[in-house]
Amino acid sequence: MSGAELLMAATLVSTIGKVQEGKAAKTQAGFDARASERDAATARDRAARHARDARRTGSARAASARVALGGSGAQLAGTPLDVLGQLAADAELSALTETHDGAVTAAGHLTRAAASRRRGAAARSQALLGAGSSLLRGFA
Repeated sequence: MSGAELLMAATLVSTIGKVQEGKAAKTQAGFDARASERDAATARDRAARHARDARRTGSARAASARVALGGSGAQLAGTPLDVLGQLAADAELSALTETHDGAVTAAGHLTRAAASRRRGAAARSQALLGAGSSLLRGFA
């Protein structure tokens, strides 16, 4: 094999290697993005579960308070009614806070997913440009 043939073969191997690196980087970025999307879904599900639990706990507290008030003979008016209303408001605030926190966490995961996809696309483009550059240098 002559020197020119060896140079051409080396150029082709280098070019193929760069293309494969770009494909691998894009594949890994896609995997990372899908993992971040799963994490986002998990965060939303966890937040929804915690919100349901907060509402359930609030309902149980309100029920206990109603039983206690009923057993004491107090009427559900004025201050006792205000207490029940505050228990319900606290439970709803807790549930909404859980939902909001889950949405914020999910948004962070989705942002990372989008960034992973952009990195993968950029790595693939960079690899293709590098491959083209290798070809041009090899044949110059």
